[in-house]
Amino acid sequence: LFSLALNKVFGENIPKKLCVHFVVRVGLTEEELSAFKQIANENNIGEVYFEYKPVMALKGSGINTTNTNAYLSVTMGGGATNIAVISGGKILNGLSVSLGGKDLDNAIVEHILNTYGLEISPAIAEKIKTYCGSLIEQDTSNMEVMGIDKNTKEPRREIVSANDVKRAVVHFFDYLSEVLQEVLNTQSPDIVADIIPNGLYLTGGSANLGGLQDYIFNKVNIVVHTFDSPENNPYLV
Repeated sequence: LFSLALNKVFGENIPKKLCVHFVVRVGLTEEELSAFKQIANENNIGEVYFEYKPVMALKGSGINTTNTNAYLSVTMGGGATNIAVISGGKILNGLSVSLGGKDLDNAIVEHILNTYGLEISPAIAEKIKTYCGSLIEQDTSNMEVMGIDKNTKEPRREIVSANDVKRAVVHFFDYLSEVLQEVLNTQSPDIVADIIPNGLYLTGGSANLGGLQDYIFNKVNIVVHTFDSPENNPYLV
């Protein structure tokens, strides 16, 4: 795939001295990083650099990551969430947890099956999450979905609400809040004094979930910043 990408960009005129920047998750082992280097070597890439997703997310959000202020960056991908404390362009503390958008979709699939006896696909679950996903207690959003009745195996429609989404996924965000609190607890007082006024920067598709900013704030007592289209951060595409 990497070779195909190079050919698509450069055709037959691939520069002899080419460097590549891999955007990777936090916490990769030396063996895993070496695998990226091997791919680059096989394609005659001269220089290889690694850029970590939480750092690139801040850059894509317009934050100057080279200054000495400390920031807490959280990027929610499809398969994992990357968390990092960043200062001076470097990661002071970071980790990757197995919690992503696909986990939320699968939890919604399971909830709809157990609650309504309706089988839906992860793609339908993602639409539910997008259109009426919310952690707000009084959110009345809802949508009609089509699925397969678990018992009759016949097509059936059902009205799914924001409350359904909350019941399906809220435990994921309870866990995320616990991890964030643990990360903050491991920082020095000076770093925490920087992070608290700067807040937490949250990017990725699941950052759009209604009420998520307030939910995390109430759990961790830190302001959460998201953006108009956090899933379209140019550094995470």
